[in-house]
Amino acid sequence: MTYSSLPSILLATLFAVALAPRATAQVDYYCECLQGLGPCGNDQPTGIPGGCFNSTGFKGFLGPNQGSNSVAADDLLLVAANLPPNQFGLVFMGGGRTQVPFGDGVLCIATGGIGIFRFPVRDSGPWGVIEEGPGLVAYSVANFGAAGAVTAGDSWHFQLAYRDPAGPCGSGFNFTNGIGITFTP
Repeated sequence: MTYSSLPSILLATLFAVALAPRATAQVDYYCECLQGLGPCGNDQPTGIPGGCFNSTGFKGFLGPNQGSNSVAADDLLLVAANLPPNQFGLVFMGGGRTQVPFGDGVLCIATGGIGIFRFPVRDSGPWGVIEEGPGLVAYSVANFGAAGAVTAGDSWHFQLAYRDPAGPCGSGFNFTNGIGITFTP
């Protein structure tokens, strides 16, 4: 399968559309792997959000699947899709943005003077999907200390790093796109 194959584009588009209607969270999608950013030419523009192409021929995509950006509700579910099956990955968050080629993808999260905090390692299973949440707020409060606790008014940036042993650049890992969320009460 080539990176520009029509089935890959259609499947990624269907997934992106399927995510949007169920989530009410206000999300800023950014750090897509646009032409010139892919470490080994795995950055073909498609008009579909996501990171750089991986070994599946897809762009790993991170977005909200359900829930809101309310701290009190703490119901936000982030889902990463189009990942290699049965590989490990983890969602991490930081206070700032960057856009630096790294591994087979682009690192989108920076400390923002606050730090970078990671959620538990997850397995993408046979479908190449990793979920994080609901409970992002509670997890951050319990595990990241005061600096990493998600509170109302905070803006945090999220991304998923994942293993990709057969990836196009040979580094063994890749990233999804980045998303920014400002949390409300």
